[in-house]
Amino acid sequence: MYDWALITESLLRLGLAYAGIFVLLPRLLFSQASREGFLDSFWANLVRMVCLTQVAVYVLAALRLYEVISLSVLYALLILWRFR
Repeated sequence: MYDWALITESLLRLGLAYAGIFVLLPRLLFSQASREGFLDSFWANLVRMVCLTQVAVYVLAALRLYEVISLSVLYALLILWRFR
């Protein structure tokens, strides 16, 4: 009835995408305070990243740029701007 391999692969891809966008990417975009613990910085970065993603998606939708590549390029430019 269910193809468990396909379900497992889909959940793994979803989990890796979430970890990449909302855990790893904020570490590159936002500065980290050395005194903050892991959970404190995780939740702070999660809130920042959700807000940034929502604003970016609304701006890109207003410009009629609906592709995922547009959001990826925007994140890459933000990372390059931070490390210039």
